[in-house]
Amino acid sequence: MINKSELEALLQVATLKINKAMSNNTSYDSHPDLAELFFERGDIYLAMKQYKSALSDYETCMDYDPYFYEADSRMDAIIELVLPLAMK
Repeated sequence: MINKSELEALLQVATLKINKAMSNNTSYDSHPDLAELFFERGDIYLAMKQYKSALSDYETCMDYDPYFYEADSRMDAIIELVLPLAMK
């Protein structure tokens, strides 16, 4: 299990990668790369139990690559986890 400080460091690196990729002139060819970057950061948010941020990144991943089924699967898992808690 990764501790909180390691996750925060990974999050910072992932965010820097996204910002760098977004600052370049993004073309349609770069969409798979952006999808992967948002997916990876979504996984970090998921590990940190920041579900809203994870969902947002997985949704953005799907915007760049609608066939990124792993992101869709992760979103379903979060909804299944969080929805019962919201219903209480």
